[in-house]
Amino acid sequence: MSDVLVTTETKTYRGASIDELLPQIRAELGPEAVIVTRREGLIGGVAGFFQKKCVEVDARAGGPRIDVYDDGGEAAETVIEPPSMNEPHVVRNDAATREGLETPAVQRLVSEAKPFADLLGEMAAGGDPTPSSCSLWSPEDQKEQLEEGAGAAEEPTPEPRRIAALREGMVAAGLGADLAADVVDAVVANVAPFATPARLRTLVRNELALRLPVAPAPGPGRRHLAVVGPAGTGKTAAVARVAAAHAAAGQDVACLTLEPADRGAALRAMLEGSGVNACAIAYEDLAVALLGASAQLVLIDTPAAAPSSGVTVESLGATLGAAGVDEIHLAVRAGTASPAAVEMHENLKGLDPNRILVSAAADTTYIGAAVDVAIRTSLPVHYVAETVVDLAPADPRDLASRVVP
Repeated sequence: MSDVLVTTETKTYRGASIDELLPQIRAELGPEAVIVTRREGLIGGVAGFFQKKCVEVDARAGGPRIDVYDDGGEAAETVIEPPSMNEPHVVRNDAATREGLETPAVQRLVSEAKPFADLLGEMAAGGDPTPSSCSLWSPEDQKEQLEEGAGAAEEPTPEPRRIAALREGMVAAGLGADLAADVVDAVVANVAPFATPARLRTLVRNELALRLPVAPAPGPGRRHLAVVGPAGTGKTAAVARVAAAHAAAGQDVACLTLEPADRGAALRAMLEGSGVNACAIAYEDLAVALLGASAQLVLIDTPAAAPSSGVTVESLGATLGAAGVDEIHLAVRAGTASPAAVEMHENLKGLDPNRILVSAAADTTYIGAAVDVAIRTSLPVHYVAETVVDLAPADPRDLASRVVP
């Protein structure tokens, strides 16, 4: 009489790679262990980011044991060893075996086991098999992470492409690379864990808007507003547009231009039809002119200031300070590179600017430099001039959406 004892219980193992799991499987289930199924997926990470690949296999003990007892004799135990991977398998050809192998259940088991038999054969031959792609998670939820984690299982999972693309897009819009990285990394680490990955772009845009200082609407009372900056930054056009807008709202507005080379012709031409007059005066007359002005809003157009004209910066700064001008707007033309904008602010610090006016914003998508210099210097953005005739108070959300579209 003989009894056949077959163990069919399976155990599940999970690890970084099949190489890592094989020693543990053999130690627990014996050298005859058989891998039944194998799956791959991603684990860990934060809010769907920075996950690592994992391999999960189901294995069971192999090599059925046959105990043979002779009548009245001592039990003799025989262990059937599986054939070596390098030796051909013994093929049975009897009718019962053929019929059993043709059943659907057996055919399904054979089809599922074949990839893993091939994998073990390649590993024994010293090959470098490529794992099959069988995910433990929903493809819809993990599609991007699976694509981004297509590298070797032993290597760290690369940073999701959407994070790198966000940084690159912000730099392409003119924001400094260090500032772009700081904003994105802060959102990924501290805000993204509380939201879905699909909202990452919106979260970065919101964070940038929160960091961007914007000047509040001025209170009631008289205002003295000067616009300063190098040549070509749109100072004169900005002064004319602010003056015309307030005059159209029924306010009393006056415009002064300090020692203009054209004696104020350009400013007068831009103010034509607005009902606002422009008066050209010398530096030393500014304080007296402001004291005698009855207008609610006095705007001051200034000559071009640049690092090469140190006397102009020094004398203009002294003039504005002595006259008590309370709003000094630094004109930053959209399209200026971030390092150049920061350098311009550094060179014109002698003018004591306390606002930023962004000009020519409609001419380029490279508007990040103005945002960059505002954040770095803590100077609030007050006005954004799209064109010479289209100017309005700054909206931080609109500016952020141009840097992170």
